[in-house]
Amino acid sequence: MDSQQQPPPVPISDIITTAWPRRAVKACASCRRDKIRCDGQKPCGGCVKKGYTIEQCVAGCENCRKARARCEGGKPCLRCREDQVECTEGHHHPVLRAEPPPVLVLRGPHRSKPDRAKLACQNCRRDNKKCDDQRPCTRCIARGEECVHVGKGPKLVKLRCEGCRQENKKCEDARPCRQCVECGKECISVQRKGRGHGTRVKAACVYCRRDKVRCEGVRPCLHCVRKGYQCLDRICQICTQQGVSGGCPHLGEGSDSDAVVAMGSMQPPHPTPIQVQQSSMMMAPLPFPNQVYGPIPYHLLAQSNHEIGSLHVPALPHPVGSFYPIVDSPINGPQPNISSERYDPLLTGPSDFSKSAG
Repeated sequence: MDSQQQPPPVPISDIITTAWPRRAVKACASCRRDKIRCDGQKPCGGCVKKGYTIEQCVAGCENCRKARARCEGGKPCLRCREDQVECTEGHHHPVLRAEPPPVLVLRGPHRSKPDRAKLACQNCRRDNKKCDDQRPCTRCIARGEECVHVGKGPKLVKLRCEGCRQENKKCEDARPCRQCVECGKECISVQRKGRGHGTRVKAACVYCRRDKVRCEGVRPCLHCVRKGYQCLDRICQICTQQGVSGGCPHLGEGSDSDAVVAMGSMQPPHPTPIQVQQSSMMMAPLPFPNQVYGPIPYHLLAQSNHEIGSLHVPALPHPVGSFYPIVDSPINGPQPNISSERYDPLLTGPSDFSKSAG
């Protein structure tokens, strides 16, 4: 066995080489004037396309380069002689930028993050700028402002005390909190509930059910106390039908009682006056069962009110409009063309009727 211990493995690094294209630091005067890319050759590609010679592919003096004009006429050039300025020139040949070194990027689990100030000063916080840890900070020194250190306020926690929960106020981490001290109340810490599914209330109150919020099950509940409502339980339909006036025994039965209550609510125990009137109208027998939807026959109009009242109307098997509609066959079928003047009892008497019939 080899007694020598192997060195620990080195974290794998990805070597990323950014290959920049060869670029001329100083373009020739012609390419600079036309604002095109210069490859740095002598003559360059742009000057070859334009038909310039190697003597015409020059970098140019500083004045011509600033004006983006061709530097012509030798030394000094025509432009410098007209302006009567010194014709100075830098490098005659463009200098090529060297290849950049490869970039070494370590993609390990631990990456170095830039230092961040824990707390910015008042001016940097107002302007939403980066602040350093020194006081006064660099930005306030450069601007000539007073660097005011902002202290860290009390830490706000998600778990509030009982008083802040009832008043719906922000609570602090310190005990007693400032809200309870100002109100003169006892600061009672509430234990955090478990991360399970929680417990379900057997029956929510009327307002929690209306607002669709969670009800604690105690009376009065926290939602009604916060909103100033009167915490009321729902009315049990089963107890209303049975006439139970005391405590409802169905509140603790769970979902089964809800189903019974829902079925009981479909059949009200006491009918309303409108329902009584409608049912009496539907159950009443009609005076003319054969003419339910049609007009009243003429031979019945000739009879007196006493005779109409003495008619015996057979009872219908079903109330009108309850299940099956009553259809009059003489109305739906073809009817003979009968003149109204022939059978009108007001215009013709019984003798005229017998003569016309004979």
